[in-house]
Amino acid sequence: MNPKLTSVISYLTIIGWFIAYFMHKNRPSQLSNVHLKNALGLHTLSFLMNVLAYFSGVGFILSLSFFVQLAILLLTIVGVVYAFMDKAHPLPIIGEFCQQKFPNF
Repeated sequence: MNPKLTSVISYLTIIGWFIAYFMHKNRPSQLSNVHLKNALGLHTLSFLMNVLAYFSGVGFILSLSFFVQLAILLLTIVGVVYAFMDKAHPLPIIGEFCQQKFPNF
């Protein structure tokens, strides 16, 4: 598969991330590796914010969760655009953290 397609699919959903991961295992590339890490960071952050909002029920936490989810959506769009442009750049704000903390795929 094309590394660009693998990179774009990784941002769609967590299921898309797993599909992209197994596609990347067959033909690894630097582009796919960077975007898999970025997408995993976004999916993890989204999951944690959903769990926090669900169990909290506090108005401030729910508002914070809404704005963080909006930021995640914007970062996902940025990641997809980077993937379409064949750029292996980390995402703004959380990209460097994801590149350091997640293992090489």
